[in-house]
Amino acid sequence: MDSEFTEYVKNNIREYLPESYANAKIQIQQTIKGNDRVLDSLTVQREGEDFAVAIHLNSLEQEYQNGESMHEIMNQVADQCLQGEELPFNRREFLEYDLVKDHVTIKMCDPENNVKYLEQYAHKNCGTLTALYNVTLEQNEFGTASMPISNDHLKMWGISVEQLHQDALLADRNRGYGLYGLEDLVYSMAFEHEPENLLLSTDVVNASEKGSYVLTNTSRINGANALVQEELLAQVGDVLGEDYYVLPSSTHELILIQDDGSISKEAMEQMVTEINSTQVPKKDLLSNKVQFYDSRQKQLRLDKNEVAKEKIAEQGKGMAERKVRRNIKEPKKFPHKL
Repeated sequence: MDSEFTEYVKNNIREYLPESYANAKIQIQQTIKGNDRVLDSLTVQREGEDFAVAIHLNSLEQEYQNGESMHEIMNQVADQCLQGEELPFNRREFLEYDLVKDHVTIKMCDPENNVKYLEQYAHKNCGTLTALYNVTLEQNEFGTASMPISNDHLKMWGISVEQLHQDALLADRNRGYGLYGLEDLVYSMAFEHEPENLLLSTDVVNASEKGSYVLTNTSRINGANALVQEELLAQVGDVLGEDYYVLPSSTHELILIQDDGSISKEAMEQMVTEINSTQVPKKDLLSNKVQFYDSRQKQLRLDKNEVAKEKIAEQGKGMAERKVRRNIKEPKKFPHKL
């Protein structure tokens, strides 16, 4: 970022804030966000408060470069600062985990793209991807305010990552998920109608209606966490009536394609990589790794062929064990010496 822009914001923001901010501690800090993005943030901590409000400046600088007046930019910074102070979630409630756990949600990420970020925050490896955890502070028509859970939070609460993970799974499951036909969902966004949630149907998808599907949560924010809901993935397999591929569209949703043999995994990964590099904002990027769900085994795998490999290995192991048992029961007979 342009240091002149950030210094101007830091040195002049008091003029746009109420008198109660006259002695506030105001700093510019660099923070590491998801996908190891480095952002410049303005932190404002009022005198006597034990927390600070952080406003990311990168997008505001872009607005300024696109022609927005500096006066309007400063008004936006001040508004965000005041909104941060007015969040309905009492920050002191964070001292008690029982008051927090129902507000915890999972956010999936690719560990290969989040090396530095994962050093700071509580996480659990889940196959090829990793689960992170946020506390939702507020959610309305304008968006969602949340706070990532750090390793320090776990120490403060006296809990393990595994307990946090299980509580987050339950909280997300209680909020609900939806499976939608891709065309139906796009149509609903364009014409403001409610798409059909196929998870609520008792029928298997008709073979003539096969296509692409979107799996997400009811808020459609961080809905890719459906990947770690084992019962949900099994239910999706029942609805679709067969195995399916999971394409990581973004952190907010997953694209599902039934395995009918019409497209290879390599072609799907190429498509995902191209879309991620051209259409998905870096902050929402999840992964380029396509996964396969075996509906009969009820397992999510990186490679469909793992199923066949495991069966072959198991068959080979069984044959070897039978041969050993046969040799033990029927020892070789040696001829008597003449």
